[in-house]
Amino acid sequence: MASKVYKVYTVPHAQLRKVASPIEIVDDEIRQIFDDLLTTMVAYEGAGLAATQVGINKRMLVMEINREGFDTGPLYMANPTITHYSEETSVMAEGCLSVPGVQGDVTRPDAVVVEYIDYHGTPQRMEADGLLARCIQHEMDHLDGKTYLDHLSPLKRRMLKERSIKYQRRQEEE
Repeated sequence: MASKVYKVYTVPHAQLRKVASPIEIVDDEIRQIFDDLLTTMVAYEGAGLAATQVGINKRMLVMEINREGFDTGPLYMANPTITHYSEETSVMAEGCLSVPGVQGDVTRPDAVVVEYIDYHGTPQRMEADGLLARCIQHEMDHLDGKTYLDHLSPLKRRMLKERSIKYQRRQEEE
C-alpha cells in the first residue's frame, strides 16, 4: 500500500495537547502508520514527527537526521520511554512542524537513554546525545501533549505562538 501524507496540526490546535495511548503490538497497521509518518515528515522537510501531530493518538514517532556530520537513517519508535537523562544540559534553538515559522531556545539534557519498540516489533535500547537526544526529547514531548513552547517562559511562549499564527496566516494567503 502506498504511503500517504497527513496534514500536520499546528498551534493553537487542540490536537497538540492530546496525550498518546500506548501501542499494544507493532503489526502491519502500525508499520503502515510508521511509513505514512515518515512520508509526511519528509514532505514537510522535518527531522522528526510524532503521531499526535497528525491526529493519531498512538505513542509512536519517526525521525531521520542527516546533518551535523551524521546520518541516523529512518528511526521508528513505538512506546518510547526515556530511562536516563544526563545531568549536563545545553541550550539550542528548536523549530517544529507544529509551530511553523519560529524557533525558540530550549534547555534540555545533553544525553538520554531511550527504550522503544522498533519497526519490526523488536525491543531496543539506545544511548543518544547531542542533536539526536534533543530530537528524541522533542518528539516525545508531543506524545505527552506538549510542544517545545512549553519549555519557555510564559512571555516567550506567547510571543512565539503569536508569531507562528501570523506566519501561518501569511502562508495561507500566498
